Amino acid sequence: MPWIMRTYWLEEVTTTAALRSRLANEFRRATTDNPAVIDVMLFKGAQEMVTVMAHHFQRHHLITKFVAPESNAILKTTAKPQSKFLSSFLSGKPTVGHHNYTAEKA
Repeated sequence: MPWIMRTYWLEEVTTTAALRSRLANEFRRATTDNPAVIDVMLFKGAQEMVTVMAHHFQRHHLITKFVAPESNAILKTTAKPQSKFLSSFLSGKPTVGHHNYTAEKA
């Protein structure tokens, strides 16, 4: 843990104890007695550790995942109302007044 703190310069945003506690809570979240699920969780944890140690994670990945996950939240409210087109597009409905290319035959 101290190596990760130094290498990714996490001392400026958290402490070793806080990061260790956050990682421990990742395992405490799962409430299961199934040995297969526990094995998968251990494998994923070991895989993630190898990824961090091999520098495949960047600093902001660690910060948004373990230090401040609430900072990674996408706000669902917007200051201005969405247009009819944008609302239809985001909900997956066909938009009115636009050409339907899938119905056309060549």
